[in-house]
Amino acid sequence: MAPGIFMWVLLLCMSTVLVLLTASDARSLRRRILRFSGLVFPMVVHPLFGIRVYRISLLIPLVVLLGLEASGKKKPEKNLLGTLISPIAKEGEREHLSGISAWFTGVFIASLAPGGIGPAAAAMGTVADPWASMAGTLMGGRKTKPGKTFSGSVACLLSAFWSGVAFTLIFPDSGITLIHVSAGAPAIAAAEVYTSGTYDNITVFIAGAAAMTLAGAVH
Repeated sequence: MAPGIFMWVLLLCMSTVLVLLTASDARSLRRRILRFSGLVFPMVVHPLFGIRVYRISLLIPLVVLLGLEASGKKKPEKNLLGTLISPIAKEGEREHLSGISAWFTGVFIASLAPGGIGPAAAAMGTVADPWASMAGTLMGGRKTKPGKTFSGSVACLLSAFWSGVAFTLIFPDSGITLIHVSAGAPAIAAAEVYTSGTYDNITVFIAGAAAMTLAGAVH
């Protein structure tokens, strides 16, 4: 467990540095801090309370958020969710699915995978997706065909793998192995590359969980 904790702490420290280097304003900073705080679900809620409570803890806010999303679309002048997320929202997010709703959607769907796959995919995707954005912002460079930076895609892959390995070491009873991580990390990186806008907040988790489930079935 100790090596896993060390890897996780080191990853969080590097993430903190990247957040501070790449946050363009207070809104961006708050958004990224909130994103990383999502790690409390797979790293704290799941190991302490089990998969059932973990799923419920994701489902309740998801239902509330989607209800607010629907209400805001019907009555834009009374968009409560838009008001609540305004301190962190990206431009145009009020008119589309919000990032926080997309995150809960993706993580909850991934949680339906067997065993510890859902929490592992949640931890990996929660780290990897912002790493792609931050590395792309910091390093730039040539872009892939879908328009994502090559440096961001590499950072996404490496951070997904790193966080997955750390997860397996911290939670050896989760049933997650290096084979799961080796399948999930590329799937997460591919989903991040080929999904545009807010929706990569959904697809990275689903793709990661699906790939790990398949790897577990084959293995």
